[in-house]
Amino acid sequence: MAGSLLNWSVTGDKLIMHRLLGLVLRERDLTAGRWPQTIAICLDLLEPRLFDHQTGWGRREEGNDLVTQIAAVFANTPEDSSIDLVQRLLQARSWAVKQLSAASDLSRAITLGKEVASDYERILGNQNPFTFMAWDDAAYALLAADQHGANPGCAREAVALYERTGAERRRVFGERHPDTITSQYNLAYAYYCAHRWGESIPLYKEVVAARGQMLGSRHPDTIKARHGLGSAYIPVHRLNEGITLLSQTLKDCEEVLGSTHPDTLAVCRSLGIAYFTESRISGRWIPEALSLLKRTLDGRKQVLGGDHPETIASLLELGVGYFRSGNEKFAARIFRDTVAISERVLGPDHPNTIIACHNLEGVAHLIIDEPPDD
Repeated sequence: MAGSLLNWSVTGDKLIMHRLLGLVLRERDLTAGRWPQTIAICLDLLEPRLFDHQTGWGRREEGNDLVTQIAAVFANTPEDSSIDLVQRLLQARSWAVKQLSAASDLSRAITLGKEVASDYERILGNQNPFTFMAWDDAAYALLAADQHGANPGCAREAVALYERTGAERRRVFGERHPDTITSQYNLAYAYYCAHRWGESIPLYKEVVAARGQMLGSRHPDTIKARHGLGSAYIPVHRLNEGITLLSQTLKDCEEVLGSTHPDTLAVCRSLGIAYFTESRISGRWIPEALSLLKRTLDGRKQVLGGDHPETIASLLELGVGYFRSGNEKFAARIFRDTVAISERVLGPDHPNTIIACHNLEGVAHLIIDEPPDD
């Protein structure tokens, strides 16, 4: 009923409380000294619903509702609450940062990530492991924004944050602790994103050696570090080293993780890019490069879905690959598809949408509907 204090949403999956009732209940519990228990009950209800952020893109609508609920609980939590309650809230807000990053809601992820990191540092200190993880979450959101083009230049800020995290972890845990090695890996990747390849390569080498010694050469974390090192060789024109390392890493990924694992597909994409870079010099490897980019796209469609940002990026890269290989007609069709999907999912102002529109402008008259012969 329209006048009810509690109503179901139009979709029937949410129960909505009238604002006046919420204020009355809040004042009642505050007066009775029960408000901290009420906050704890809210967290009891929320925490079991916080899903793995690896599934965050597909569940982004549900995740956004949970992020909103967490923010509301936090906004109404008294400053003098117990440390246990505060830590539970911090952990829930940390989940929210990861979920916003997974859903590519990067502006909100960056803002919240910085707030949560600051709160962890203020409450638990700058040498607490949870503070380190909060810094990592904020830096990851910054790097994602830089790589997706949502906020160019964020890589520099991420580098500074990862440098600080690494220094504190070395001070607290020592040089050889796994968390310290993880910080080195994160910093190597941040240097790579910031185009500081000369600093990225030696760090990646250190991580590959350390993880190989601690975990073995075929452990997923070691393989991921070798992927980073192989990728970093490409922009500094160490193509033979990069292609050799990426080729072996792809084989290891396929055997250890499977052919459609996201990490395998990431290596597949990097090797395809490396082959295209080499083809500009030698004229070779174009069929191999296209095959790898097609495989990456097909795998990401299967694993992540056709509207995932990484799938859209792969579609754009494949179009560019066909265009550079001389298959301009099929490239035009891919650019058309990329524009349609990117506008719908990412919006007309997203860099990938803008790039696809720009590419389409010059070749739209060439569109055909059949793929070329490889």
